[in-house]
Amino acid sequence: MPNAAEWLGELRPFLAAEAATRTGSEHRRASRSLAIVDEMLAVARRDPQVPSYPDALPAAGVVLSYRAVRGADESPVPLPDDGALRRGVPRRFVDHRDGTVTDSVTGLMWEKKCDGCGYAHGVRTVVPWIPSDGRSVWTWLAEINREGGTGFAGY
Repeated sequence: MPNAAEWLGELRPFLAAEAATRTGSEHRRASRSLAIVDEMLAVARRDPQVPSYPDALPAAGVVLSYRAVRGADESPVPLPDDGALRRGVPRRFVDHRDGTVTDSVTGLMWEKKCDGCGYAHGVRTVVPWIPSDGRSVWTWLAEINREGGTGFAGY
């Protein structure tokens, strides 16, 4: 597997061609992507300790690869995108789809808050330590522990 500098070096010509053939907001977006790659290449070339590509970037989880077009003829060219390469370190945070997220490095689990989920799970819920209007962190915790008869997400 190539290191980060090699991978970015392979990607750069595609971004440069995209920036050269686009106009308006598409040109600005492609130019910004090219500038970011150039900054990353500069760091990778200066620092021999930059980890190899699989260790440096997280896996995107993309499984489809898309063809890019180069120039006015719009002929498709293969692009070393995430869908084609499928590289990178596994994602650190795992969404269990039960309202919880776990950090795979530390093992800590968090609740995902949401808009419109009511008091216990609402993103805007503020829970005071000292009881106020009958609510406190202790009443909130008791509500979470009673949820569904088994506690929140079965915990």
